[in-house]
Order: sequence, then C-alpha cells, then structure tokens
Amino acid sequence: MRGTMMDFPLTLATILDRAGKQFAKVEIVSRRPDRSVLRTNYRALSVRARRLASALTGSIFRSALRGRDSAHAEFTAAPERDRDHCESRGRPILAD
Repeated sequence: MRGTMMDFPLTLATILDRAGKQFAKVEIVSRRPDRSVLRTNYRALSVRARRLASALTGSIFRSALRGRDSAHAEFTAAPERDRDHCESRGRPILAD
C-alpha cells in the first residue's frame, strides 16, 4: 500500500523547479525597501536560484578544501600543544 507517501523529497529545490516548469510565465511582483517594484517570473526565479545554489556550493567546497589543510595541521600539532599546556599547569604527562 503506497498511501500518500511522495516519491521524492519535498525540498525548496523541487518546489522551485516545478514552479519554473509549470508556471514559467506567471509574474512575480515584489517591492524593495526603497519602494521600487521588481517584476520577474517563476522561470527566471528558478534559474537565479539554481545559479546561486551552484555558486554557494562551489565556494563552500573550495573553502572546505582549504580548511582541510589547516585542520590537518592543527590536528598534527595538537600533541605538542597539549604537552606544553600540561607542563605549564604542573600536571603530570603520561608516557607516549
């Protein structure tokens, strides 16, 4: 029995993709803080959202790769740092 379960996750991406396909020419009107009016449609909104997601995913991935190298350096330097910290507080250091 399938019931009312969906075959795909209900995410913002799927909602925007469907709106971009089914309601491509439907106009979206919004007002900016400076009181100007912005007019677009669901197709343009869907395309812009995909571009933004792609750019953000790419920048996050690149920063994660840069962060991986610094995190690895931090991890490998941790034993010496911890040893210095223990000695400065007068705690005994266990054998390596």
